[in-house]
Amino acid sequence: MALHATILARATTHAGLSVLIGARCYPLRLPETPTLPALSYQRISSPEKAGTSGVHHPRYQFDCWGTTYVQAEAVAVQVEAAFAEHRAAGTPDYRGGQRVGQLDTYDPATGRYRVIVDMRLSVIDS
Repeated sequence: MALHATILARATTHAGLSVLIGARCYPLRLPETPTLPALSYQRISSPEKAGTSGVHHPRYQFDCWGTTYVQAEAVAVQVEAAFAEHRAAGTPDYRGGQRVGQLDTYDPATGRYRVIVDMRLSVIDS
């Protein structure tokens, strides 16, 4: 399974996260007029795999959006829970993740709160 599909599957089927965002998980950016809360994500780096194990550790930025800071933070907590888990059903290529950073922001032009969660994922080449 491609990592993009794995990210979408984990975000929209993890109980704690899907109750907040439903199917509102987008690569790279939000739609022009999004329904919030929502999640967008992008790859930050994709280092070479180490050794012969086939495991590599790309870093992804997950932007957790809300109409309030509390809402954006709730999405961030669930993103970390969803992507820290190991080997969920339907995602055999995924081995887990670790949060390596977090940043809280607010955009006064749109009135949107954003919590940025930086995750180091562990995946098997498929």
